[in-house]
Amino acid sequence: MLTLFALAVFAAPLPEPTRIDEVRFEGLWLTHEATVRREQTFAPGDEVTPEAWGLFETRLWNLGVFSRVDLQLVEEEGKKVALVKLEDVFPLAPILFFQFGGGQFYLWLGAMYANLFGRAMQTYAFYQRFGAYNGFHVDLMDPRLFNTRTKGKVEVEYLPRPRPEFLQLRGAVRLSFETNAPGVIDDQLRLGVVVEGTTDAFGARDEDPAPPPPASLGLRAGPYLRVGRLDTDRLRFSRGFAELRATAGATSAPQYPVWNQVELEAQWFIEWGSRFNFASRLKAGAVYSARPQDRFYLGGLDAVRGYQDSEFRAFSHATANVELRFVAFDSTWFAVMPVAFVDGGVMVRDTGNVAAVASAGAGLHLLIPRIAMYGGRVEVAFPFVPGPLSPAFAPGFNFGVWHFF
Repeated sequence: MLTLFALAVFAAPLPEPTRIDEVRFEGLWLTHEATVRREQTFAPGDEVTPEAWGLFETRLWNLGVFSRVDLQLVEEEGKKVALVKLEDVFPLAPILFFQFGGGQFYLWLGAMYANLFGRAMQTYAFYQRFGAYNGFHVDLMDPRLFNTRTKGKVEVEYLPRPRPEFLQLRGAVRLSFETNAPGVIDDQLRLGVVVEGTTDAFGARDEDPAPPPPASLGLRAGPYLRVGRLDTDRLRFSRGFAELRATAGATSAPQYPVWNQVELEAQWFIEWGSRFNFASRLKAGAVYSARPQDRFYLGGLDAVRGYQDSEFRAFSHATANVELRFVAFDSTWFAVMPVAFVDGGVMVRDTGNVAAVASAGAGLHLLIPRIAMYGGRVEVAFPFVPGPLSPAFAPGFNFGVWHFF
């Protein structure tokens, strides 16, 4: 057996360009080595820069199938070896995703397999319950379609959702593809497209005697551009992105034959010290000639905590969320993260008036690091500005899984 002599052990990036003679992996029990090697930014024999070393580590974290990623440089009989120590997450996990907020309860109950065929493919199948109504969702995602840096995803779902004015019953089939812009290797400039077909039916709400909209079909498609990259660092995140989406749609509703929409979302995260994480999100959008169900619904489970779910329906909006997260305790199977947050926004409602919303609150996240994006959270928010259904300073509770964003 060859003896390993440690030349250096350090976190990315390398302090200086170094020739790497071999790349070796340890700890894989589920993920195929070929799946990991396709994330490499260098080949044996290359002069590896600190940037390429760091990008390799980032790519492995961002696959979402490892709870440990540790790159070390060791020397073995005069050869310099990149030793990559990995720890697979358990791929099969029950889905118990829930949110309670804004007077509505939203539940996903099913199963997720996060590393199908050892290729980091993800599949979900779960039962959905929204309030008193039942639905389902099935999807399959390949982050490296055709062994390229293209992500492909197909989704099929049926979800009843109670709105303030009616009960919406929507079935949807959605296809999306996303890849690096030409010449880009670090995932900092991504191009994508989404195509979705929908069928909508409606029921009346018991408390609202107004007739619901007629049933209709819809088809929408559009490109999007993402600049930047959100990086995972175990329980915390760093960097961020801005994503711009443009959508054109057609429907069978005579009043709304065509419609279009523009949306912007930006997120930015800063790691502060070894435990703090500053998190921020901005969302904005405008929609034109859209059916009522295709407009923006804000409050509760969506953009602004403390308000009732779908309390505001709008043609355009801009909302923001700011959180300060603190890793109070972190172990292999359990982590505790207190959070404090401020949410707010302004919108042009489809009634024609301009409305503002704002809230602040705090919560506690109880996370399971060995299961990707898994754990519970409880939050309480206090609206500063009253809404049609929400009085000012009345506490609104949110319960959910993982983070709000």
